[in-house]
Amino acid sequence: MEINFIQQICNFDKLSAENLNANAIAIYYHLFNVNNRCGWKEWFTEPDLWIERAVGISRRETVLKALNLLKQKGFIDFKRGERKGQPSKYKILPLINSGYDSAKDSGRNSDIPKQKTKTKKEKREEAPKIPKKEYAENVLMTEEEYKKLVDYFNGREDIVQWCITTLNDYKGASGKKYTSDYYAIRKWVISEYEKKREEKLAKMPKGDDLLFENLGKGIAS
Repeated sequence: MEINFIQQICNFDKLSAENLNANAIAIYYHLFNVNNRCGWKEWFTEPDLWIERAVGISRRETVLKALNLLKQKGFIDFKRGERKGQPSKYKILPLINSGYDSAKDSGRNSDIPKQKTKTKKEKREEAPKIPKKEYAENVLMTEEEYKKLVDYFNGREDIVQWCITTLNDYKGASGKKYTSDYYAIRKWVISEYEKKREEKLAKMPKGDDLLFENLGKGIAS
């Protein structure tokens, strides 16, 4: 069963105001939601008791009267259960005569210019520029970036200085330029430090805590 969900609701809103009472409207919306949960079957079942509870009607005669009104006006079709306790079968009928124009509705906002989604690069370019400080001839970082490196090494500024000097010498010798010297340090200079640290540690006598604590200074010297 194929029903245009938006078209059906719009047509029902237009037609129900002149043809239905409040009980019939409430029952229709309930049946509409039930069939939506069923995946839009041509015929589906719903017990009378569930309808009564869903719309807050205590008398079955009132429910039946509203159902007959919906059927007479061409909104639904239904078949009562053949045996006592057997749920009724319902069919939602397509509503196509209210003057609703789905093509017009879909293009209603076509004249509104669409806002272009900005790329990550454009967002970065528009972001306010934070001034960078020169920590060596060829190394620039913000104070916040420098602080992050110090925190990374648990306050060991001597190790951070070793990283800065290493990057500075490499850039000076190779002519290499980076968009961010901070991320260059994070990307490979720290790995280089850890490598040299392990090499130096391997040469030390085991248990030499003093040399271990001064390892950063030992590498930089």
